[in-house]
Amino acid sequence: IVSRRYPVEVPQTTDEFALRSLGLQWQWHANFNTAWWSLASRTGWLRLNSIALPFEAVNLWSVPNLLLQKLPAPTFTATTKIDATGLSLNEEAGLVMMGMDYSYLAIVRTDKGFRLERTLCEDAPKGKEETEESGVDLTDGQLYLRITVGPDAVCSFSYSKDQNSFIEIGEPFKAREGRWIGAKVGLFAVSFAQAEKRGYADFDWFRFGSYVR
Repeated sequence: IVSRRYPVEVPQTTDEFALRSLGLQWQWHANFNTAWWSLASRTGWLRLNSIALPFEAVNLWSVPNLLLQKLPAPTFTATTKIDATGLSLNEEAGLVMMGMDYSYLAIVRTDKGFRLERTLCEDAPKGKEETEESGVDLTDGQLYLRITVGPDAVCSFSYSKDQNSFIEIGEPFKAREGRWIGAKVGLFAVSFAQAEKRGYADFDWFRFGSYVR
């Protein structure tokens, strides 16, 4: 109704995953499948099912089940609470800054338990493989993961067990645009095995905050 005045609105960014559907800010990396996620399996949480990587995938560039959104500001923090205890062996889930160069912080389920890994991939569309920059063994699969985006799109990743004291992991990474889109930040859960039974990861919330350095 163009004859009225309306207050200025901004797109939703932070998501508490309390509704029955995903917010309009979220975009899948490719055409989506409803089997990839659930907001009903655990009340108040987003469940991402671990989807096997496509056979041709050497990195995340061709992986469709990345749940992403556009960057809301030149500088910001994005934090999520993850419960990865539902992952099966050789599966991982976490927080990613996606583009032609990308980096992520993920919890991996190994034969010894859980491990937190910071991973980097440069020139992903050219088929370059990922490299693990840093890692630390975990006592369980529950953590707070954070990405801090500073001036000139320089990103750093950190984690916390109590949401108060965050520990940086890996080297700074400069976000890079996608091939026809800008860089995006978001969540994922993938499986490196073609097993019949796969696991999942639960995310309690995804919150944006101010950049503090």
